[in-house]
Amino acid sequence: ILDPNSMASDGTVSCKQVKFSPDGSTLAYNKSISGSDWSEMHFLSTNYSDASKSFEHLPNDVLKRVKYSGTAWSKDGKGVFYACYPQQEGKTDGTETTA
Repeated sequence: ILDPNSMASDGTVSCKQVKFSPDGSTLAYNKSISGSDWSEMHFLSTNYSDASKSFEHLPNDVLKRVKYSGTAWSKDGKGVFYACYPQQEGKTDGTETTA
C-alpha cells in the first residue's frame, strides 16, 4: 500500500509512524527526505482505484513541521494527534536538507 522507493528516484525518502485509522479507511504516515528528522504527515485513502492502479493520496491533508512525533488516531477516526514545531525562519524551519 505504501512504497517509499516510488516517492523519489534517488531513494532518499523514508516513511515512519505509519498508522491506519480505526476503521481502516485512511493511512497516516510521516514522510522524511534525505535522512532528516523533519517530516510531513501525509494521508492515503485505502480505497484502491482500478483505473489508476493505485491508492488515492489526499493532497489537501498534509501536516508540516513534524519532528520527533508519534501519531495516534482519535477513537472516531476523524482526527490525529501529533506534535509539530511553530513556524520559524532559517535553519530551524525544516528545510536544512534542501539545497
